[in-house]
Amino acid sequence: MNGMMGGGGLFFRKITTKKNGKEYAYVKLIENYRTNGKIKQRVVANFGSVENLSPERINDLIQSLKKLCKDVESQEQSKPIFTEVIARIPAVTGRVRNSPLMKALKERLNPKQYQIIEAMVIKVVVAAETNIPIQDACKEMGLVEANSIDFYKALKIIGQRSTKELILDTYSKSNTVFVHLVESVFSGTSFEVDMDGNSFLPRDYKKTFKLLLACDVEGNPLSFEVVEDTAKLAEHLGVLVKSLLKVVKGDIVVLDPNGQLVDEEMQYITAQPVKDENSNDVVYFETTKLEQKSKEKVKEFKASLAKVTAGLENIKADILLGKLSRESAVRKRADSVIKLNDFADIVNYQYHEATHTFEYQIKEAALKEKTFSVVTTTWGAPKEKFKGGWQINRVEIKTEPYENLTDQLVIPPISMYADYHYSTEIISGHIALEIIKTQ
Repeated sequence: MNGMMGGGGLFFRKITTKKNGKEYAYVKLIENYRTNGKIKQRVVANFGSVENLSPERINDLIQSLKKLCKDVESQEQSKPIFTEVIARIPAVTGRVRNSPLMKALKERLNPKQYQIIEAMVIKVVVAAETNIPIQDACKEMGLVEANSIDFYKALKIIGQRSTKELILDTYSKSNTVFVHLVESVFSGTSFEVDMDGNSFLPRDYKKTFKLLLACDVEGNPLSFEVVEDTAKLAEHLGVLVKSLLKVVKGDIVVLDPNGQLVDEEMQYITAQPVKDENSNDVVYFETTKLEQKSKEKVKEFKASLAKVTAGLENIKADILLGKLSRESAVRKRADSVIKLNDFADIVNYQYHEATHTFEYQIKEAALKEKTFSVVTTTWGAPKEKFKGGWQINRVEIKTEPYENLTDQLVIPPISMYADYHYSTEIISGHIALEIIKTQ
């Protein structure tokens, strides 16, 4: 052993070994610890062969360690979240179990598979941002005890075509279905591995794809297709339309903003954005979609939100300490905090003088309005292609949750297996999870 690279409780060390007559050098993170009055050392992490650690890769490693540090901080911050969300679990569980789709899944799956899928859905509803392995999160919340492979297999099940068909059969009540071409990104993490099988150097994994999302006029999702090869877009659309035709009696309208599709021989209608509404041979309608405002505007709003909540929490603390008790004084301070930050339409509060309790609520719908803008687009499609009279003026687009999907399993694979681990079936499982959550 040689090459001490640091000191203190944690330090790097270059370790040289011989294997089959050849010498190999590895970098490992070592920790000093005390036991029975003696100082000993143990390996905390392996960083791979020295040959693999070029200056560029060391820089990558530094950046990855910074990201890992943030993830650890996020995990530490997420621990109290469980105590906050556990109170919500009984009500959410009731709604999940009463969901028509979950009832249908329960009839098709064995009890263990259903229990794991139910736990995944509840976790996504109450703690989607929790960045720890799903088996640990579900165990911590008292939902289910299962290993990572069980969760992986369960997610693959709900990514299968049979589940898509079940979603469509369960929720399709619309005479007219709109297919949206969504530019989507799936984000996860993977690891490199050295010759001894030790994992190191976590890397971000991103896969871009097109999502064909079929929805009703109100934006509720009914079915979908994941398209990784854009050259096969029309082929996948044909598969989706064929499945829709089994249950939809009305028209299937594909919103084609860039004119990518030709529908002369197809059983669907393509609509494109228009500027002038002056043709009697065209059916016109509008779509509305929420789009997030600029990062600067969102940051500014989040800062104001933090100030408001801090101010209201201070009021709550002063009431508990007995420094504030009169209703008029409480209202004066609360109104001042809310007005100062222009949050009058976003925050509600109540003070009960008899019990000295102060509570406040953030209106989620109003909150969204502050960080998102409504974008309206006018579309046109050939009138003669429609089966019946056109009664629809406004169509809602709610594709935002599907534009940036994050790995909910948090079971990072070795980099060379990332494409297999994050297969189309797994991504489809994440989309199905989001649809179940929405419905």
